[in-house]
Parts: sequence; C-alpha cells; structure tokens
Amino acid sequence: MRRTLSSTIAVSWIAWTCAAHAQILNTALTIGDGWAAVRETRQVNLTVGEGVLVLTDIPAEAELSSLVVRTRRYPVRLIDWQRVFTPQEERALHADPDEIILYPDGAIKGHTGPSSPVSRMASDTVRCRVESPVGGSQVVEIIYMIRGIRWDAHYQALIRGDPEGPDETISMELSGTVRVFNTTDRTFENASIHIVGHDSERARSPETGPGILALDEGPLARLWNAPKETEIPLDQAYRMPHRVQIRANDVTELHWLRSDRFPATKLYVADTERVPLTISDKRRALEILLIFQNSATSGLGWALPPGKVEVYHGAMRRRVIQRAYLPHTPAQSEIRLHYGLANDVLGSRRTTGRTSPEFNAYEEIHQVILENNRPNEIMVEIHIRPDTVLSWDVVSSSLHVEQGNDGDFIMKSTIPGRKAERMVYRLRFEQPGL
Repeated sequence: MRRTLSSTIAVSWIAWTCAAHAQILNTALTIGDGWAAVRETRQVNLTVGEGVLVLTDIPAEAELSSLVVRTRRYPVRLIDWQRVFTPQEERALHADPDEIILYPDGAIKGHTGPSSPVSRMASDTVRCRVESPVGGSQVVEIIYMIRGIRWDAHYQALIRGDPEGPDETISMELSGTVRVFNTTDRTFENASIHIVGHDSERARSPETGPGILALDEGPLARLWNAPKETEIPLDQAYRMPHRVQIRANDVTELHWLRSDRFPATKLYVADTERVPLTISDKRRALEILLIFQNSATSGLGWALPPGKVEVYHGAMRRRVIQRAYLPHTPAQSEIRLHYGLANDVLGSRRTTGRTSPEFNAYEEIHQVILENNRPNEIMVEIHIRPDTVLSWDVVSSSLHVEQGNDGDFIMKSTIPGRKAERMVYRLRFEQPGL
C-alpha cells in the first residue's frame, strides 16, 4: 500500500503528540525590556536512557537555542529538539511559496484548497530527544528565553494638606502599578513575576571630543579622543508580591503598591541647571523636592522600580498638578519626589574671583545667595557641578561639603524665615597638559 505525503505527515504528527505531555505545575517569569526568562516545573514521564519528551505551550517567540531541561536531582541531557507541526501547517511549509496565501486571520490557502486556520507558522509543540539517568514520573524544570514581553512602572502620589502653605511637613499616599506588555500567543497562568531593568533616565552616554580637535594622530588626539569612563547602569530585580495571569497579546496591570498616609518633608534644591552662574543678581526659583522614607513606617519597605509619577492634590484626583520621575529606590532609603518650583525661595550664583593659571590649574571663588521669603525655616541643598570638561574639585567652602551620587558635591543648610544667606566656595580646575 502506498502512503501519501499527507497521510505520512498526519501519522507522524499523531505519534509525536501522543507522547506523554508535560503537565505544567508552576510558572515563573523574569521580565526585562523586550524579553523574559521562563522557568516552569512540569510533571513528565521519562525513559531511562534516550527517550522523547514532548513540550506543549512553547510559543513561537521562544529562543529554543536557550532551552534547558533538568530534574531537581539528576542531570538530563538535551540531545536535540524540533518544532512539531500539524498536518495543515506541514502542507503549507512544504508547498510552493508562490501558491500559498497567508491571510491576516491566520488562514493558509493554496491551490489544493483551504486549510484550517492556524495562529502562526510555528507550532507551540516542541519534540525533544533527551537522555535521562532516571525513568518514570519526574518533576523537571523547563527554562527558555522568549522575545516580545516588556514592562514599565507608573506611580500616583496623593498629597494631603497644602504643599504651598507655611507648614514644611505634609502627608502623602503612594500607589504603584506595573504594566506587562505580552505580544506573544502564550497566556502564563498563575505565574510568579520578577521584573528586571536599570534606571534609563539616569544612564548617561559617553562624552565625545570637541569637533575639530578630534584628530587621528598627535598629542591632541590622545587628549580628546580617549573615551571617558562612564558609569554602566546596573540591572535591578524587583519581585511582584502576588501570582498573576499574564494574558496573551494583551497588557496586564499589576497593582502591587498601596501605602497608607505618611509624613513627608519639603526640601529646596539649588543646582547648576536651575541656578546657573550669572554676572547679574537675578535670582531664580529653587526646586521643591518632597522627601519621605522607603520604610515599613511609611507603608513601604521594599525596592521600588523606576517609573513616571503623577502627583495629585486631595483625595479626588481631579487634576494632575505635577508629573515627576521616581528613580530606582532601594528599601530603607530616602525617596525624593520632584514637586515643582518655589517662587518664594530664590537663589543666585556668581563668580567673585579667579586666580591666574599656574601649573595648568586655576581657582575660582563662587558665591551663592539664597533668599527665603517663607515665614518658616526651610531646608536647602546646594548642588555643585560645573558645566565643564576640565577636571575640578572643591578646595574650600563656608559649609560642609559632601560627595553626591551623580558626580556632584552637595552643601546643606537651613535658612530662617524671611531671611537671606550667602555661601562661598572655591573650586580648582585643572587644564590638560600636552
């Protein structure tokens, strides 16, 4: 009896799919920017020595080159693997490409007649040839990478009280949502979730040399073309507290953070961007930061992923009064939320003196004047970060100076109500030598 190609394909497909399927017991996802690591435990029947293991629900976006099969106690060697296709898919794959039409709804049609609708050209069934030291019913781990999944975080901050009133302490509430964008055809049921990423808004690209001086040879080339060392942002992992369902081809919102009302304090910041050097006495409004602790006393106490923040005033959330950004915040650390500008706290900076260059170095004396027009005492930070490519350092200051996290120096002070104060610091700049 002669067997046609279609019947041979059908028999092979039935034989493969009749092998013991791996029942999914547990699913864990580690989700990054456009990718995810899938780790599943499945109940399977293994054969001592070489055998066949059929895995279903492996989406088309899976990187099968990353596939790992292992038991909890014994190693399992993955010899090879291949996708298993339905007879309709096999006919489409082996047909003349000029005679095949793939419709948007997934139906494949050709001169031999319409086939049954399929979602993708790649099947979700994978046939693995494995070598196992044990047999019978076993719990194995299946690990693989997958494309087409990403996440982002959003926060809402609710301010109670009058942020612009005379009291420098207000109360707040913070809630957070993580959205998971799943563009694959696989729905992950009852999955534990970790999200992984770095603080992209804090990452800085390497600086480049100044145009015409970027030469190919000579001392200037060595001086300007050398790549500057930049801090490589580290990926951080955040665990979602509950198991969830990540739906296929959908956006899943994980409402994972909701704090009680907690106290926050206002801090006024004068940095080089808001209060630049000027030859006049023109004063600029300082920036307001709302400061609170990422601790259990605030209803928090775990690492917060970076994300955008919408700031509301009052319980009704009728109008966004500020859009801010929350950087990666470790547990038990200080959270700083940008609120806006303080029109009643002003500052100015100017250069009051400069020494002549000596040994390729010179010094500048800077003066900062801060004016507090509020009735109460306020806390102020002065951030020193000159806009220059030269090496620099703080030589002396009228206030205590601390090293900041972004390569700057910070001075702190308290200014009484209705008062103005003057601070002085000296910077040393070093010019490159040839």
